[in-house]
Amino acid sequence: MMASIYRSKAGKQRILNEYSKIIAEWPVENKQHRIPTSYGETFVIESGSPENPALVLLHGSLSNSFSWFGDVALLSERFMCSLST
Repeated sequence: MMASIYRSKAGKQRILNEYSKIIAEWPVENKQHRIPTSYGETFVIESGSPENPALVLLHGSLSNSFSWFGDVALLSERFMCSLST
């Protein structure tokens, strides 16, 4: 079993609530998925037309999908963007 990144249940809930607010303000229409991996579940946001070329957007360490907030609208015009948290 993997150790939690959260120090408490209340802290986890607070962070998840704030992240939900960010996702609700996402600048383009999107689909959200939870995908199981061998390292645990990951959250993926997809935006853009599925007919466009695929583009996987990865954030740096100590970051999350919000790092793409300012760029995703423009990128989604030409690509099918997939972002993982």
